[in-house]
Amino acid sequence: MSNWTTRRFAVLVAAAGVALVGAAWVGYPDVATAAPSSTGTSAPTTTPTPLTTLAPPSTLSAPPAPSAPPAPPLP
Repeated sequence: MSNWTTRRFAVLVAAAGVALVGAAWVGYPDVATAAPSSTGTSAPTTTPTPLTTLAPPSTLSAPPAPSAPPAPPLP
């Protein structure tokens, strides 16, 4: 492997590592808020909102399916 190919491979691996760490940081933004505070206790976290409180049950259920005509008799 030439020196130029080795450098390109190293840059590719480094870029992939930076992208992976960035994706993990974006995926877990609460890592910064979960750090212990100066008193030794963890910082308060928010609880996720359940899906049932976002919409009334009538809008979560599917509408009734239309009735299909009866199948024709087989010959």
